[in-house]
Amino acid sequence: MKKLLGIIVLGLLWCNLSLADDLKGKKLFCTNTGKYMSFEFKFFSRVKFIDIDPWAGDNYMDKESYDSGTIKYEVEPGRILLKYKNWRGLYIDRKTLKIHPSTSYSCELVPEHIDLDKKMKNIYNNLVKSIDSENKI
Repeated sequence: MKKLLGIIVLGLLWCNLSLADDLKGKKLFCTNTGKYMSFEFKFFSRVKFIDIDPWAGDNYMDKESYDSGTIKYEVEPGRILLKYKNWRGLYIDRKTLKIHPSTSYSCELVPEHIDLDKKMKNIYNNLVKSIDSENKI
């Protein structure tokens, strides 16, 4: 009887994982009036993010303007919850690909062959170059 119960419990756990949404390999690039975010879903429940916000620090393009890391996420039928210490209640709407309740980032799916790390670093470097070109001293 114990073996039968163990088989049933393990079978139910296995079925639950096979039905869950696995977003591995999906990539999103998001923009909002001079701010940029990217998400690369690496593992089941883990997503790599890069956040470029020129006004994140005290001055334009401070050290805090570029943030990256790997965080947890949860998939619900209509949204993807992003679990990060500073992002309470932040989620991606699965139909519209907008980030809420933030200030309306619009996201688009990116083909798998695009390197989001390189794309985001280029954007950041171009922002820095534009600032440097305007400096008088």
